[in-house]
Amino acid sequence: MPKTLFSRSNTKNFSIDAALVCSLYNEMSSRILTKEALLNALARTFGYKNYSQMVAVNKNERFYYEFHLLCASHVRAVAQELVAHIDLDVELLISAVTLAELGVWSLEELVDPKPVSEVLNRTGKFGGVFV
Repeated sequence: MPKTLFSRSNTKNFSIDAALVCSLYNEMSSRILTKEALLNALARTFGYKNYSQMVAVNKNERFYYEFHLLCASHVRAVAQELVAHIDLDVELLISAVTLAELGVWSLEELVDPKPVSEVLNRTGKFGGVFV
């Protein structure tokens, strides 16, 4: 499979976004999903051996369509390929990504929702989109 190229900033964001997705996934699942496992599976999905190789190959800032781990439609598009590289529940992964896309950092926030202003102050973005 040929390697899919990304911009340097896009590959760096994968690590940050994967931490949030894994945290939410782990709150919903009895199986533990580590950030490293998710990043390596994502890298293999795009034709790399692992996440380190993905970062090494994509050192330059390029202007490509970006892939976002906090965008449910992006993750849904590669979900079946991702599952081929890692043992996880696709529905829980999509749920975790959707919650992260909506600005949820923990399932506790669903019980005790935070005001929008607090979410904006904490993240600088709302619903996965910078404001």
